[in-house]
Amino acid sequence: MSFCSTLSVVIRTYNSSKTFSRLLSRLRPESGDEIIIVDSGSTDSTRHIAHQYSLPFISLKPPFHYSTSLNAGFSRARAPWVVVISSHCIPLGYDLIQLFRAFIKNADSKSVVGYGKVGVVPPKADDPDAIGNRLAFESGRFSPGGNSLAIYRKSAWEAHQFDEGIDTAEDLEWFLWAIGQGFTAHFIPGVSAIYLNQGSLAHMFRKGWLEVRQTRALIPFSRKKKFSIVFGLVVNYAYYPLLVLRLKIPFSTMFRQCAHSLGAFLAEFFPLKP
Repeated sequence: MSFCSTLSVVIRTYNSSKTFSRLLSRLRPESGDEIIIVDSGSTDSTRHIAHQYSLPFISLKPPFHYSTSLNAGFSRARAPWVVVISSHCIPLGYDLIQLFRAFIKNADSKSVVGYGKVGVVPPKADDPDAIGNRLAFESGRFSPGGNSLAIYRKSAWEAHQFDEGIDTAEDLEWFLWAIGQGFTAHFIPGVSAIYLNQGSLAHMFRKGWLEVRQTRALIPFSRKKKFSIVFGLVVNYAYYPLLVLRLKIPFSTMFRQCAHSLGAFLAEFFPLKP
């Protein structure tokens, strides 16, 4: 079977005009590649920006939903591998698509998902390709990445689409299915982006809350010790102000990330519904 190097890129948007153009300007698709925009009812200039780049634009009814928007984009994608990148993530370089292409060229038949790294400051240099399977995950040697920056084998998605019955953590649910089937996941060296979520403080708090509660539901025995949970919050609340003092991030990013951390912290202590 010959190697197909073309890629589909799915970008989920919702009132993303503050970061959308910056993301698109850093993508360098080649002939045969495609970029698909899945929008969930934007009322700003997001649609106009997509039209400026002559990009396919799928309009969904609000509210934004992680799994629904991803499944809509994957259904439209033509390539055997699909890149997922959030509209608030800005690649560090201009070679993001080429790095993903290099990954799939060397991927074996068991490899179904590859992750990049995102952070409010440039992520540290990656170690050599980290491989995750069920044993590595259960032993704590591999933690999956997220759908802010990832690539999926479309045939695996066709076997198991993203779960539209959960609010968030669809990436974790899919990863758990994949390793349960004997597939492997990877972190791809060099694939990284800056995280510039422009959501409100309420949105960021709710995001942290839902992510942790859904993670607890998916991995029932993942509860951490209370000391480590409190310590993590303290570290975050010291780390983000330090980044502001060092002029690495603006105050707005600090407040958003602190709201996210608080939501995640509180979600660890409230019991889940039966």
